Amino acid sequence: ATVTELDRLEARLHATRARLYLAAARSEAGETEAAREALAAAEAAIQTHGYGFLRGEDSALWAELQALAVEPLQLVHRVPAAGFELTLLGGFEVRSGGLRIEHWPRRKSRLVLAALALYPRGLRPAELAELCGEPGMTLATLQRNVSGIRQALEAAGDSATLVVLEDDRYRLDGARVAGVDVWTLEAAIAEARQTSAENAEAAYTRALGLYRAPLWEDGPAEACFVAERERLRALALGAARWLESRRRTAGDWEGALAMLERAVAIAPTDEELYLALIAHHRAAGQLERARQAYWDCRKALKLHLGLEPGEAIEAAHSNLENRSARTR
Repeated sequence: ATVTELDRLEARLHATRARLYLAAARSEAGETEAAREALAAAEAAIQTHGYGFLRGEDSALWAELQALAVEPLQLVHRVPAAGFELTLLGGFEVRSGGLRIEHWPRRKSRLVLAALALYPRGLRPAELAELCGEPGMTLATLQRNVSGIRQALEAAGDSATLVVLEDDRYRLDGARVAGVDVWTLEAAIAEARQTSAENAEAAYTRALGLYRAPLWEDGPAEACFVAERERLRALALGAARWLESRRRTAGDWEGALAMLERAVAIAPTDEELYLALIAHHRAAGQLERARQAYWDCRKALKLHLGLEPGEAIEAAHSNLENRSARTR
């Protein structure tokens, strides 16, 4: 998804939240029909886009809306009885009814399914073929790969159609998807950016918990989804740095350190993170741990990029050694 698409996600979430508070305000003013109209619009968005997490933001508000509703509200993480769950962070996994689908007749079918999960608005055949690493893929070959998804589902005992073709775009049938970890992470980030600091902390923590590893990068997936992998890495890194700052401001140095270390794990070649880690240990008087951060930086840069640390890291290391020499 592009930055513009993420902006749209955030705006849609903000609008949904605004409709909920509008419903409560209309109800308080005695405008019952207008309140129910706003509530119906919000409930439709919640059910369509998976915003069930909004229920936990304000229990008093939900109690008020529950009384307002013509029928009991069903604002929960509703999962279709035979919905599909897709995991793309840390690997590729599809579950149907809780059971993992193991057999995939066509290797490219998994790539096609992952690509459509990353672009829920859909992709034209040429876009889908290019994203899957085969710009010259014929329509017939693409259709065979899509059929491979259906064959894998049927072999697992599920005859549902997961991929549809509408308006010359392939997309996942949202009514058949119980959950995609990437979607849930993006929704949590969008929520965090639109809410109070207290609620943002919970949302960023939830997003970081979902990011257990980079986007699927085994085999051909490594080269196919480079941009998407880095975009999601940046979202997770941003969440970790926000939580680090939040905890540091609150005087929770151990909590800030934990988030800084998590940030390093997410982006192990980011020298700025090591500089922050060295500074943190140095401020706490833990010079040995600061030195270890320097050597960890050298090792990571050599392993992943074949490079030596930059001037700033070397200068930080020299300052550490000078300080140690003065205290001997």
